[in-house]
Amino acid sequence: MKITLRLKHFTSILLISCFIMLVNSCKKDHPLSIDPTPKTNVTVEEAKSWLKKNQPALDLGENWEHPITMTTGAGDNILKIRINETLYQKKIWVLRDILFQKDANGNIQSVGYKVFLDTAYFSNKKDANLPSGNKREFIQNSDFTGKIILYTLNNEPIKGVDYLNGRKTGDLILKDTKKSGFKITMGQQPLDIPPTCYGSSLDDHQYCDGGGGPEDQPPFDGRQFIEPGNRDTPTPQAPDYSWLFPPTNPANNPAPDNGIPIGNPGAAGGASGSANPIVIGLDDRLKYPTLAKIVDGLYIKVKNNPTLMAALKQFTHLSEQQILDNLKAGKGPLLQVAPHNSLPGGSDGQFTPSTGILKIDESIATNANYFSTTYPTATEFFLTACILHEFVHYGENVTQIFTPHSGGQDDAGFQFENTYYGGKVDFNSQTGITTFNPL
Repeated sequence: MKITLRLKHFTSILLISCFIMLVNSCKKDHPLSIDPTPKTNVTVEEAKSWLKKNQPALDLGENWEHPITMTTGAGDNILKIRINETLYQKKIWVLRDILFQKDANGNIQSVGYKVFLDTAYFSNKKDANLPSGNKREFIQNSDFTGKIILYTLNNEPIKGVDYLNGRKTGDLILKDTKKSGFKITMGQQPLDIPPTCYGSSLDDHQYCDGGGGPEDQPPFDGRQFIEPGNRDTPTPQAPDYSWLFPPTNPANNPAPDNGIPIGNPGAAGGASGSANPIVIGLDDRLKYPTLAKIVDGLYIKVKNNPTLMAALKQFTHLSEQQILDNLKAGKGPLLQVAPHNSLPGGSDGQFTPSTGILKIDESIATNANYFSTTYPTATEFFLTACILHEFVHYGENVTQIFTPHSGGQDDAGFQFENTYYGGKVDFNSQTGITTFNPL
């Protein structure tokens, strides 16, 4: 197993300045006109009247009776009205809302607000999975894991952001193949490129292709409410982006009280924090279920194996409680699947210090799915060794206590493998056989 590793503490990501830069650039080259300082408030009755006139097919019914109003830094408000929430393909909870705001001239602006929740988000929140439970009551800005996407009311994506434990991990990407054929960040489209392909929906790896979008990606309206619109209809203005996405990393600063509530925080209990052990992103979780299953089982595997725990303590220099906390509460590195042979030196894995992200080569995750039936033990064995190898270096970085290389070449990760497994662990992708090579 070839692994290249670099280590560093997680860096907190503050989004306010990023959104200010985004707003400034959008004013220059994007058809969306964004006014960060509206001067008047919008009422429920005004919003209701505006929606009836501009989008009569979108009937919110009794949802108008339960508005959420957020006051912005300028003393004005954004009105949030629930549309619905659905469990898509029995895997992903999707929340849909509509947001209203007035610009400086008193004209109402409106956008759709869609939230994709990570599949394991509710697993550590008491009562969240009861049939009668209100999912929104258990969603907190400070620990939100998933994606947030803004849409026009004609179901055209405007901007999207990916989150892990309340912190931004990246902007979602738009690829318009009708004209440009290249990737651009949502919200940064030049004037000569349409902001979206009509009727599509956006995600990290699902790009706009003009054909209505991939069928496995639920659109904003859930195919239930909004009638097809005219492509010549002016694009609604979007409220100031910085108010629509949680602006701070809660690991260092609590989410501000005036940040727009993703769900309905404070209305119900439940443990805070993601339940994912060494968090794996939503897309990789769905694409590589065997990898996700192995990652999710690490906490129990380590907790119930004193020999494995002892080896991790020896080479991470973390306490038993610290090891379990990092595995259980999602405080360890974010695990992503990297394109095959994209890591330096053809490595199987890498821990990037500037992002705090642990990457595994795509071939490993793909082979895990392929061999999970024929060679389940070997597959789990290798992937567990690979991930825990990286975790050793993550622990070294946390404690800042580094084990000297054995023979000047073998780092602490390989020494951990040798101590616990009896040698370096490798996996033959052609045969599905795991091998051990003593140091």
